[in-house]
Order: sequence, then C-alpha cells, then structure tokens
Amino acid sequence: LGRDHHDVSGTDSPYRETSNIKDGSMFTADMAVQNFAGDSFRGATWVSLHNGGGVGWGEVINGGFGLLIDGSERSDEIIVVGGHLDSWDLGDGSHDDGAGIVQSMEVLRILKSLNYKPKRTIRVVLFANEENGLRGGNKYAELAKKNNETHFFALESDAGGFTPRGFSFDTSESEFNSLKEFKHLFEEYGADDFIIGGSGADIGPLKDNKIILAGLRPDPQRYFDYHHAASDTFDKINKRELELGAAAMTALVYLLDNYKL
Repeated sequence: LGRDHHDVSGTDSPYRETSNIKDGSMFTADMAVQNFAGDSFRGATWVSLHNGGGVGWGEVINGGFGLLIDGSERSDEIIVVGGHLDSWDLGDGSHDDGAGIVQSMEVLRILKSLNYKPKRTIRVVLFANEENGLRGGNKYAELAKKNNETHFFALESDAGGFTPRGFSFDTSESEFNSLKEFKHLFEEYGADDFIIGGSGADIGPLKDNKIILAGLRPDPQRYFDYHHAASDTFDKINKRELELGAAAMTALVYLLDNYKL
C-alpha cells in the first residue's frame, strides 16, 4: 500500500516526486498508517496517527488515509468503507467519529480473519476534515473521477458507536427494493431497519446514478448526549456495541460483494 514514509498521503501535494503513482499507495503512508493499524489490530490500547511529511497544520489538501484488500473477479469495482479522522474540539471524538474509524478497520480485519477473498476491491478510507469543510471526502471523489475509478458501493459509519439498528441507503427506489432482499438476514440481530435516506457526509461526493451509498444506523437514543460535546470521550464507548456495529457493516459488505451483481 505504501511508498516513501516521508510521503504521508498521495493527496496532500501534487508536487511530490511520487504523486503520479497510480496504485493503492496513493491512499496511505507506509510506516505511519500500517504501524497504526497493525498496533490497533494487535490489541494496543493507545495508538496515534499523525499527519507528518512536513505539510504542517492548516489549510492543507489532504484526503485521508486508507487500507485495502484487492478484489479478484471484479477488482476494478471498488467498495469503500469509512469514517472521518477529525473531531469537534470539545471532546476527543470517540463517538464522532472514532467509533466509525475503528469499525471501518474492523471490517477488513474480520474479512481477513475469515480468509475471505472479495470479488471487488474493498478499500477502507479514514477521511480528513469532515467537521469543517469536507475536504477529505471532496478530494477523494475528485481523485476517483480523475483516475476513472468505478465505485460500486460506499458505506460510512458516522452516527456513534451504539447498538446497530439497520442502514439507510441513498439510492434509487428500484435498487433499494432489491437491497431489501437482505433485510431478513439482519432480523435476528435487531439490525434490520432498512430505509431510504442519507448515507454519510464523506462518501456523499461520490454520488452518481450508479453507486449505492449507505450509512450505518445505530440506536440514536444517547447520541446527542455526546455529539459535538465535551462528554464525547473514550470512556463512553461500549466495546460490545462497537463490535456489533462492525459485524453488521461487515455482513452488509460481504452480501453486496458476493451476491449483488
């Protein structure tokens, strides 16, 4: 995935010596992100991801960071799963959107642990700058269009790390009706609330007349106790609820990849 460890992401500068590389490395940094994700997956309790590379803070153009599993039969079709790295400044952003970041990475971990070989390429993107400008989502969509990428499905978790209740889909009525064929598979787990609605701010710029966009819908009862508040801290996260959300996301990704033409 990576390249020179000084080149933090393929989107932060068009002037880097490797900015024209057209592979998975444009979405990640070798040392920074792989060490961050690897430590997380191995159970580290404190890991930190820094945007280095000399670009500093401020109005930099940075799309985010990412991980991927290459597809097999339809590797040119991309499934994106993600959340956003930044948070409101009052708390540490554990629900908004640290939960979504962890769940998105967990989707890949679960699939890898099952030795699942996806038909389509599955890309996890940890978007930058959702809270005050959406530069990460906009830049990602811009690069996807520039590189003529085909995005089949995009799923975002950005509504807290609570018990999953279902998914909202931003797609056509006919497409939504076909997606409801999967609904019964989530009933036993209480995550079968499938509705037409919004998906996620970061994946929204990808919208066209083809891609299926979706957002995880956790139980909303406690969300605004923490949303953009000083109370949005790590101690408010319930591990089991977080895991249930990641499992529901993984199931949906698997179903769309394996059974949706």
